[in-house]
Amino acid sequence: MAEVLYHLRRDNPGWPGHKIRAVRDRIAGFFEGGRVEEFEVDGSYRGKDTHDAHVHAAATACRADYLLTVNVNDFDDRDTSYEVIDPDAFFVLIHAAAPAHVESVTREQMRYWANKRDEAQLPEYLDAAGCPQFAELVRRVQARIGGIPWVAGASREDARSD
Repeated sequence: MAEVLYHLRRDNPGWPGHKIRAVRDRIAGFFEGGRVEEFEVDGSYRGKDTHDAHVHAAATACRADYLLTVNVNDFDDRDTSYEVIDPDAFFVLIHAAAPAHVESVTREQMRYWANKRDEAQLPEYLDAAGCPQFAELVRRVQARIGGIPWVAGASREDARSD
């Protein structure tokens, strides 16, 4: 989380503190076990980026099943207690485990984006974010549920109250 907040601050230097805090609080609210407070960097990290040794140590200390990172190639997960996966693989796992939840969130996101931009190009957004496999799954969900959050002939106001 520290790295996410660091990059948000770096990429958005004009954001007020409450906005960064709100992001942090939302992320923290999703983690059932909270943050990893006790870990020791013990030299067992075998990845490429020595600055990620603390990430390995924290993942090991909390007995994580997965380490979610865009820097998959910086980690060597042989002989570790966790598997290193990127966001695309993570969301594909989510879809496999809970397809109804993915459909529900897809519907919500379609409504959100359609109300903002008159369209909901979720697969395109996901592709641009580096999640091509999940983008294809969402594309299939959208096709199955009708592609847009309202039916032909209905007004946008009807769609918003859906």
